[in-house]
Amino acid sequence: MRTANQTPTLKIPLLAGLCYLFSLVTGGSYAQTTYETAANGSWSSNSSWQSPGAPPDQLPAGDSVIIRHQITATDDIDISGTYLIDVAGSYSGSKKITLGTTGKLVNNGLINTTDELLNGGSFYNNNYAYFKKIQNDGYECNTDTVELENGEKYDCNGCTLECGGRLIACEIKLQYNGNTSNDALISAADICCDDGSDPTVDLQSGTIAPAVTFCATVIELPYLETFSTSNLGVTGSGWNTNYGSATWTLGDDGANLTASSDYCKSNGTWLRWRDTDGPISWYSPVLDVSSYSYVYISYTISEAGNLENADYISVYYRYDGGSWILASNDKNDFGTLNYGGVLTVSSYSSLEFRAQGKTTHGSEYIKLDNVSVLETDYIVPATGNISLTLCSGNIYDNGGLSANYFSSTDGYTVITPSTVNSAIQLDFNLFDVENLYDYLYIYDGNSTSAPQVLGSPFTGSKAPTTVLSTAADGSLTLRFTSDGSGEQGGFDATISCVVTGCAGTPTPGSSSASSYSICSGATVSLSNKGAESGSDITYQWQESANNSIWNNISGATTATLAGNT
Repeated sequence: MRTANQTPTLKIPLLAGLCYLFSLVTGGSYAQTTYETAANGSWSSNSSWQSPGAPPDQLPAGDSVIIRHQITATDDIDISGTYLIDVAGSYSGSKKITLGTTGKLVNNGLINTTDELLNGGSFYNNNYAYFKKIQNDGYECNTDTVELENGEKYDCNGCTLECGGRLIACEIKLQYNGNTSNDALISAADICCDDGSDPTVDLQSGTIAPAVTFCATVIELPYLETFSTSNLGVTGSGWNTNYGSATWTLGDDGANLTASSDYCKSNGTWLRWRDTDGPISWYSPVLDVSSYSYVYISYTISEAGNLENADYISVYYRYDGGSWILASNDKNDFGTLNYGGVLTVSSYSSLEFRAQGKTTHGSEYIKLDNVSVLETDYIVPATGNISLTLCSGNIYDNGGLSANYFSSTDGYTVITPSTVNSAIQLDFNLFDVENLYDYLYIYDGNSTSAPQVLGSPFTGSKAPTTVLSTAADGSLTLRFTSDGSGEQGGFDATISCVVTGCAGTPTPGSSSASSYSICSGATVSLSNKGAESGSDITYQWQESANNSIWNNISGATTATLAGNT
């Protein structure tokens, strides 16, 4: 349902999920120092660094390290601040890297260490990392490939991965020379892969602990992404990523980012595709819908510049990691469009979305914003049927509260009262369907075989006012059909239950008298057996002196009768 003065919409919604988590954000006031390499060299050599020289082995909170070139070190490094290795550089040589609760090890091109990572903070967006041991008790442990080794590359010599938190890695390798006495262990709370699938685990010998769970990041509803943080995404050349604390990520579907001005990233109000020369997909996190029957999805797309048919944005969604379902597809100069619709999710556990976009010139932009997933009220589905047992709420067409209904639909909903001895009543607040092409049928009963109520089917602005069921079970069935075009606002009706008392004729039972022949002044006792009882059922005794005119007998249990002798 969409009110008449709202923006035009389409139907279904969008997207797919990955396995990215939030990074830690530190606060407080402190002096911040950034250490940046000037050339290849040693960690401890001042000449290898720009001013103010080499960073300390213990990095304070808030400080950062940027390695533009290759750097080596032989000392342990204790990081309380942010330790950033640029993707163009590499780091090797430390005995041990320790991340405190505020420490981060992020955006790494290559980490090649002979010893271990003790992660109590955040370790994410890393390309390739070599360790003999990773102990992860931090918020996040995330890299494309984790290769546990001792520097000889093939002799693991008892290397271990102990992950008390979450490890996100598309490939985990424990490699050594085939000597099975060199045991290895993978033990983690859960392990994810950034494309939503199980990671590749190459364990040539050793043990994967039973506690390991291959997982997907799941976020509870309501979900809203407004891209309010700027510069998150990817820029060229080299597919340089920066996701920060975003729960979404991007996938390269054939883009050709050749300059820093080519990108798909946020600008504080939108996610924008600019001169990608190939498609890039935006993926939502996995959304938990296991507790819901219906969700309302909405999003906004826009464009700027002179787009051609080759420039487009397509939005998809899928359930439980299944096949992608197209929600919308727009190309060329489409302006600004607001999409929304209701999905029935009662049979699913998760929902994911994906938006794939492409532009081919620097003066062209495609934009995505306000991706929202909310629980919604009751609907008549676009196809199939659903059953509701309730006495309150609102029921809408398949577009839900805020959107137009879909085209080419035929579905129905059966509403049965949840209160005994009551009937469903509908009071329509809005009715706006395409006249003589789209119809609402209302059946006085629990199927489309029941008789229709007076005035059904309804079309145009011919709204039913109040509809009350007269069926034995108090139910109503709503069926909505639409043709292939001309979708409008639809309908909105309030559901309530009206107490009706008993339905039908109660069983009277059998009556008897103590005597059927009495004299004047005598008494007789009347009784009944088998009469139906109920709070809304009453009975009345009657007498006839001449077997023709019957009169009510007054009194609850005894009465004086006048009879003929």
